[in-house]
Order: sequence, then C-alpha cells, then structure tokens
Amino acid sequence: MALLQGPRILILLMLISFPAVSAVLFTPALPQLAHYFGVTDSVAGITMSIFLVGYSIGQLPYAPIANRYGRKKTIYIGLSLSLVGTLLCWFAPTIGWLIVGRFLQSLGSAVGLQITFTMIGDCHVGAQATKAISFIMLAFAIAPGLGVAVGGFLTDSFGWKSCFVFLTVYTFLLALLCLSLPETAPRFDKEALRLSKIGREYARQFSNPSLILHGLFVGLGTSLIYVFATEAPHIAISRIGLSPSLYGLLNLIPLTGLALGQLIASRFAGIVSVRRSMLLGISILTLGMLMMLIPFSFGFVLSWALFASQAIVMVGNSWMFSNASSEGLSTSTDKAHGAAVLQFINMSFAAFSTYFVSSWLPQTALALPLVYLVIVLLLIILWLMLKKHHSASAK
Repeated sequence: MALLQGPRILILLMLISFPAVSAVLFTPALPQLAHYFGVTDSVAGITMSIFLVGYSIGQLPYAPIANRYGRKKTIYIGLSLSLVGTLLCWFAPTIGWLIVGRFLQSLGSAVGLQITFTMIGDCHVGAQATKAISFIMLAFAIAPGLGVAVGGFLTDSFGWKSCFVFLTVYTFLLALLCLSLPETAPRFDKEALRLSKIGREYARQFSNPSLILHGLFVGLGTSLIYVFATEAPHIAISRIGLSPSLYGLLNLIPLTGLALGQLIASRFAGIVSVRRSMLLGISILTLGMLMMLIPFSFGFVLSWALFASQAIVMVGNSWMFSNASSEGLSTSTDKAHGAAVLQFINMSFAAFSTYFVSSWLPQTALALPLVYLVIVLLLIILWLMLKKHHSASAK
C-alpha cells in the first residue's frame, strides 16, 4: 500500500508530530506558569514529566484497540481523549487540575506516535521501513523545535493559555484530515480485547530481547529531546536572560540537527549496517555533549553552548533513533503490539529522565550536560549488549 504518497504524507507528519507538539508547545511558558499559579519551577516542571508518564502508558492500550477496531477508529479514540485533556488545561483553576489535564492529554495524544509506527509496520519492511521511518521522523524531529517556537510567540503575545487554544485547533484539524487515511490493518481481530489474549501478546513482546534492547536505545534518544525541552527554558530564560519568543526562535537551531540526522539515516539505509549506524550516531552525539559540558563546567553558560551543541547532539541522536526503531520493530510479527512495547519503553525512559532531572537534580545549568554524559555511557553499554546478543543469535 502506498502509505507515503500525496496528501497522506502531510497527514502522517501531523499525526506523529501531535504528541510531541502537545508535550513541548507550552514549555516557553513554564516560568510564566509557575508565577501564575504561585508555585516553584520544579512544581511547574511536573506538567512536563506527568505528560511523559501518560505518554508512555498510553502506548499500550492502543495496540489491542487497533487490532480489534482498526487503525483509523483508534486514532479518533485517542484524539477525543486528548481534546478533553486540552480543554481541562485551558480552563484549569489550579495547578493540580492542570496536571490532571496534561495527563489526560498525554494519554490521548499517545495515539499519534503508536499508530503511525503501526501503520508503517503494516506497509513497509527492512530498509524500506528504515527509509519510511527516517522520513516520518523528520516531522518528529522538527515538531518539538517548531512547537517551542510557536509556544514562545503565543506566550509572549497572548499568555500561556493561548498554547492550549492552539492545541485545541490542532486536534480538530487533525481529526478532519485523518478521514482520508486508508485503513492498513490486515484484518480485524474480534478476540483482540480479551484480557487473556492481551496478556499473552504483551508477554511475548516483552520476552523479545532484541525489541527490548532497541526500545531502551530509542528511549535514551528521546530522553535527550525531552530533558532539553524541560531544562533549557530555565537555563535560557532564567539564567541567560532570553525572552520566551527569542528562546523559541533559537530552539529552531537544534531541529536542524535532527533533520540532518534523519536525512543521513535515510541516505545510508541499506548501505551502512544498522549497528554501525547506531555507533556512528552515538559518536556524533558524544561530540555535541562535550561541546556543552566543557564550557558549562567552567561557568560559560552561553546561548551558543546550549543551542549549537544540542544541534550536534541531535544529528547523532536522530541517525541512531531511526535505525534502532526500524530494527526493533522488524523483530516483531505483530506490528501493533511490537510498536506499542517499543514506544512504551521509549517514552517510559523519557518520562523517568525528565522527572529525575526536574525533581531531584539541583536547578543548575551544569545538570543538563551531566545527564547527557550519563545517557552517552548507557548508550555505549547498550550497544555492546546488542553486539553480544547478535553474535550469540548468529551461532
């Protein structure tokens, strides 16, 4: 099925971007949000970490729903739930209600990532899948930067609530566009929602070591995006003194790295092996991490050290991410459940990393590159584990 042709491309780009935009659009407003509700920056940061918790949990229920009712109906279930959460955020009287709204919003918007990967898995395999994911991931790469830029403009011009007005319009527009998507489910499984079958399917996926290891890879890669989205506003706005709108514009710099990494991944898919591509990605993002860590360690907390280094990190991260995602998904015969487990692990890591950084680490600029250093070390360990696993499987 020609999934990536014509207007369908734009729709899938918007669909996979939906959760990322929902997550980060209002991050330039975090300092304003904290002042509005009279809470600390750490409490305001919970609105990001709780979103990622719901985002990760939300990956799991959509797989059996998609197998039972099809991919398209599942999209509308998720969009409806996200709309309820967005409206609750818009009219939230307290920070507590805003946090509840963000959780509901995240559970619903999770459908965008999960179903997009499932539909690609339905229609593409092997190097073709890597190229498809690389292309679609361009939107996933660009969406956070554009979302932050739009959020910065809205916050400066109209206040933090305008971010949720924008998301309401986005949800309605996406629902209208998704009407033209094809149904890619190979069949509808009437037994898919039986608890015993759900348990068996997920037990089978979670016992797949290759899927789990690749899920951990993409989770650490996603952590680099969302930890930056959570911590960078405080560094740039509160420490360096940038306005929310200028911060939003400068945040477009890292997305160029993400886009470049996706183009590299697409260009070399099928030419450079998956494991070698992942190692090259780790090497590049290590260089970017050092470009941030060294000046920050000596007290030079400057805009270029924050944004230019993040762009280098994202080149390597996106190259690694595309290969790890396609390779992990290829090991699962049930694409819906395989994609669900892959993205559950992915977003769980991102949620934990964001919560840990915002709640437990001191609010200093150096905390960001130090977390990056830990992530790089974990990626190297995982790569060695994958190499050992593949060597054992080949015997």
